[in-house]
Amino acid sequence: MKLKLLTLLALFLFSFNAIAQSYKIGYVDVEKILSEWPASKEADTELQKYQVELNEKLQAKVKDFQTKLTNYNENKLSMSVNVQRDTESQLYILQLDIEEFKVSAEQLISEKNLKLLLTLEEKLNNTITAFGKENAYTHIFAQNSVLFTTETETSNSDDISSKVAQKLGFTLSK
Repeated sequence: MKLKLLTLLALFLFSFNAIAQSYKIGYVDVEKILSEWPASKEADTELQKYQVELNEKLQAKVKDFQTKLTNYNENKLSMSVNVQRDTESQLYILQLDIEEFKVSAEQLISEKNLKLLLTLEEKLNNTITAFGKENAYTHIFAQNSVLFTTETETSNSDDISSKVAQKLGFTLSK
């Protein structure tokens, strides 16, 4: 009976050890990859261009309003009361349009930023997944999302950040 129990215990420990050793764990420094990835820098440039474009449209609206306001102030005394009211109403509508454009521009910039980030994130996730499958990794974690690991687990895991960066087409700095 004792022999059977010892045999079962030994078998259990052996199989547990074999299962534990079958894991291949990697981690990726996502923040570093995103900060150095040329595609990320291109997305930043695209967003900045979009912001400049919207700012130029805003400045054109403001300039148009200021020109009309100056014209109104210079010619106000020679205008009839009805023309004054109509001009003031147009100026008020232009002012509202400028305020609405500011709010809309902020929302458009946020949406564009989100779209660019999601595109980068999807490509990065697909690359990490493909790399993991190609290299038989069972788990890949973001480096800064692991809250606890033992010394043994750390030594059994690989930093695959530079390999993922290479797969994305660039070299990660040290």
